[in-house]
Order: sequence, then C-alpha cells, then structure tokens
Amino acid sequence: MEGFTKEPRLVVLSSEPSAVSDRALAKFAGFLGVTAPLVPVHAELAGPPPEALMAPATERCLALSLATFRILKSQSWFPSLLPQAKAILIYGFGVTETECGDLKELTRGALASVVAVDAKTFEYHIHGDGKHKAFPISGRSYTVELPAVPLAFGSPSVRDGVDTLISVNHQPCFVSVPSGRGTLYLLSSPTLVDIDVPLPSNCPSRQWYAELLGLSIFLRSVFGRWCWTAPARTATIVIDDPYLKKRYGFLRYESLARELQQTGCSLTVGFIPYNYWRSDRRVTNMLRGQRDRFSIAVHGCDHTTAEFASRDEMWLNQKARWALERMDTHTKLTQMPYDEVMVFPQGRFSTKAIQALKECRYLAAVNTTVWPVDAAENPLTLRDILDVAVTKYDNFPIFGRRYPQDVFDFAVDALFQKPLLIGEHHAFFKSGFEPLRRVARELATLDTPPVWMPLQGALTSTFVVKRAGSGHYDARFFTSLLRLRNATGEPCLYSLTKPEAPGLVEAVTVGGKSVPFECRSGFLKCDVQLGPEDERDVKVLYRAAEHRSNHYRRSWNFRSRVFARRMLSDMRDNYLSKSDRLLAAAEKVKDRLFKDGIV
Repeated sequence: MEGFTKEPRLVVLSSEPSAVSDRALAKFAGFLGVTAPLVPVHAELAGPPPEALMAPATERCLALSLATFRILKSQSWFPSLLPQAKAILIYGFGVTETECGDLKELTRGALASVVAVDAKTFEYHIHGDGKHKAFPISGRSYTVELPAVPLAFGSPSVRDGVDTLISVNHQPCFVSVPSGRGTLYLLSSPTLVDIDVPLPSNCPSRQWYAELLGLSIFLRSVFGRWCWTAPARTATIVIDDPYLKKRYGFLRYESLARELQQTGCSLTVGFIPYNYWRSDRRVTNMLRGQRDRFSIAVHGCDHTTAEFASRDEMWLNQKARWALERMDTHTKLTQMPYDEVMVFPQGRFSTKAIQALKECRYLAAVNTTVWPVDAAENPLTLRDILDVAVTKYDNFPIFGRRYPQDVFDFAVDALFQKPLLIGEHHAFFKSGFEPLRRVARELATLDTPPVWMPLQGALTSTFVVKRAGSGHYDARFFTSLLRLRNATGEPCLYSLTKPEAPGLVEAVTVGGKSVPFECRSGFLKCDVQLGPEDERDVKVLYRAAEHRSNHYRRSWNFRSRVFARRMLSDMRDNYLSKSDRLLAAAEKVKDRLFKDGIV
C-alpha cells in the first residue's frame, strides 16, 4: 500500500470503553516504528477531531474500536470520515447471539455475526493468496491452546470483497474489505494486549500470536518502509559442546565442511573454553578456510552445572574472563579465531552474568531462553521478547535461538526482524545431514530466504531501519560492533541509535575513524553517511571497566570435578550416544554423581 508524501501516522480514535486497548494499539504501532497519537473522542463531539484530518484523505490512516464506532456513528460528520481514509482498522468485537448490525453496515452485509470458536485446540492459518503483501508467515499455520475462547466472524454471506487474512479453525478472525477509497481491516479480538505488562518467567508468547500477527500484517501492509525493517535476514546453526577433533559424537568435521558448502548454510560450534588444549591442528587448519561457513563461539567456561546462573558478581566476572583467556590461548595454539559471543551452557544465566559479559566486552549472548533465572526481580515484557534482542539488562543484547521443530516460530522471528538462530547438539547429525538440509529447505521457503553467516557475522549484520525522509533512515542496532551496509542505490544518511547508559562509551568509530556521538535518554546516537552499496564497521568503544581483583582460585578439588565432568560428557557423546539404552543409563548415573557431589 504505502505511497505517503511524508512520515505517516496512525490516528487512534479513543473512547473510554476501549481506552486500555486503544493505548495498547498505540504502543504496538510505536514498537513497529509507526507514530500513533491517541485522540480522545466522545458522543458530543461537534466535528471530526483536527488530528484525524491533518493528513490528506489519500494518506489518512485511522484505527478505532467497535465501541468507539458505536459512539461516533450517529454524529453527522462521521459517516464520511471512514470512506475517505486510505486504511481503517476496527477491533474490539464481542459475541453476537444473532446478527451484528454494525458489522453488516461496515462490510455491506458480507459479515453479519461474531461467534465464539469452541474447541480445545485452535489452528490458526495465515492466508497467502497473492492478493496482499507477502510476509514470512504467509501461507503457514500454527496450533495453540488458549486460556480464553477466541472469537471469529461468521462465515461471509457474500464472498466477493472479503479477504480472509487470518482464520481460526477455518473461521475468519482477521479480514479486509474495500471501503470507499481505501481498505477496512477488521480484527475480531475483543481486547488488545499491552506489550509493556510484565510477564511471568518463561511465559509463552504464542497465546497472543493471533492479534500480534494481525496487527503486524495491518501495519506493515499499510506503512511498509516506515516500519522497522531489517535490511538483511541472517541465519546460523549453533551446535553446542564439540571440540575440534576429526570426529565428535555424530559430527565429522570434514564431511560437515563439504555439506556447508553444498547447502550454503553456516554453522557455529559453541566451543567449551576448557577444551582449548584438545583441538587437532589438522582439523583447525581445514576449518580456518571455511570462515564464511564456520566459526566457534564461547560456550560457558568449564561447562559446569548452571555456572552462569550464579548471583556472585565477582565469580561471574572471573568466569567470563577465564573463558576469554582460554579462547585467546586456543587462538594462539591453532590460529583459529573465535566469535566474541557467549552461548550459555544448559540455557541458564542470571542478570549478574549479563553484567559480567558487558564488563568483559563480549558482543552478545545467545540462549534458548531469553529469561534470566532471576527475571522475577525485573520481569520481561512482550516488548522485550518481541524485539530483535533483549536489551533490558545492562543494555546488553541477548538473542534468542530455537530448536528446529516448528518452522512457524522461525517465520514469526523473521516477521519481527530477528536473526534466525537454530540451536542443536551433535545428535542433530545422528542420521546424517538430512536434518540440516531440511532446515535449509524450510527457511528457504520464507518470503525472503535468509543470508547464512557464522554467528558473529549474523549478529553484527543485524540492525533495523525505517524511512525518515528522502535519503535518510533511522536505524537501531544492538551489538557494540555493527556491519552497516547501504543496500540502496543512492547515498543515505543513517541516524543510528543503540541502547546505552551514559558515561560508559569512550568513542564511536566508523571505518576506524572517530565520529561525533551523544548518549542521552538511555540511547547512544550518531549519524553515518554511506554511499550506494557502501558498508562500514561501526564500533562502540567503552571506557575501561573497573578492575576486579581475582579473589577466586580453581582448587584441586574444583579442577578434578571439572575434569571428571568433561571426561564423562565426552564418553557419553562419543561412545554411549550410539545406544539409546546406554545413553539413558549414563545420564541417570551422571545426574546421581553430581547430585551427591561426587563429581
């Protein structure tokens, strides 16, 4: 749709009955980059609010609840307002026992009722028929169990003109219909979720998918490049634990290198720093020639139980430093570089661990959950977990990754402009490389196939932009190293912002040269001018962190326990994993040994 002469706005006409949902919509629109002023209205309003008429009719975009529509529809000025607009969204429907006159009026009789969809499990389908803009989720389905019964529109009595965008159990719940000069969008959700409400730890977001995806389709269809959009969609497979020998468990590196070249995928091994002395030089020499397809990242330090879930700041800081020292030693021994990214072992970490990574100048953390173990003290919100990376804790980026089970969740990640990060272990290759090929095929079916890169490249190439004017883009980035590329065919000015606290940043360089910057209101800000197809490294340089004395020593008892754990894990992965029965028995023995403090 798009076609705006200046920065557009979504005017939300807000009334008392739907004020909570109205504010929620305005927040979500702003989250996607669209300015959405709330304009209070009431039954005695003598004329249209000036804010609703600021844009020319051909660029006017409005949103209101059904309750607000009912309040305003009797006003003499209102009937002509909607048909003149470019796009209108109406939400906040309730169940109707018979017909809904307002719904019939809005859709010219095409839709007449709102019904409750009574079932235990709900299958939502995002329709992709080529009539509308394609999205990563187009043509895909997902299932979910919900705490409340969802609503849907009764089956259209007149099919012509009604486009079903999302359906639940084969009944339309988000539709569009022609309306005068523009398009009317109808979302059946009775209320809209507030993306700033704190959530319980590890709360699944799938329960809100229907309304979030519907609103995203509406906003991105209407406003296009004025929404935050990642210029590059990157992808990486991260395999935890293997060290670099000819074979580790089901992973054979020579065969892997050939497979990565053939499929075009990229893979990063979460390398346990403790194993810095165990790499085979022949293998590392071979893998160094695959830098566009292969890398290693930091996976814990000793990989002991919940080692980064501690709340001890000094211990975590020391662990983070030890990990880097070991990775540096590994590089000296093998000339194999590493990604300065932490992949947390066992998926457990604390907010104090994030603080330690920030102080030790890691670029980012990657984890199967973005929830720290102590999240209850500072809970995440939907805004946090929907964003490209979680930056709530010390402004340090935590990127989520997923096991390759349901491609729909990766499609949702792509819709919200996240890098597609796949997490697995060596058993992923138990039956050969077909699982890897399947992942590559599935992600290639997205509206835009991803660009495969090793982990650090994928994260530092991830940023989002939105149009700010002719040749001018606002841009948000997340890691202290950004590979900024101007993919347009014209010179562009990028106004960069990154979450950052004042007083920490020493300098910002672009292509190695310092540029002016400022830190205010919780963000670092600077401008970068790039020519067509030009790219530069943007680096945020921090002031030296306060030195923390090393109060911890790795005792003989501690070292022996770590050694025993690593040897048991190696035996499990390299030998016992070939037998499901032996593997299950070994896991029970290992759990008992660690529970009893023997290892």
